[in-house]
Amino acid sequence: PFWGLDAGIVEQANGRRSYAVRPVTPQNLTEQQKIADAFFAEKLLPRRIDALDVALFKPEA
Repeated sequence: PFWGLDAGIVEQANGRRSYAVRPVTPQNLTEQQKIADAFFAEKLLPRRIDALDVALFKPEA
């Protein structure tokens, strides 16, 4: 298994995942930053990523 994860764990995580389209919140970006930091620490990313350094879509009211 990739990253040494048991297939059952991956299936369980994917079963809890939602693919619904929703607005991005600051909490979402905080969670993404934690993941990016962990990937960088494990050398899965070549450089640090800033999750707040993105252009967010803001629909007109």
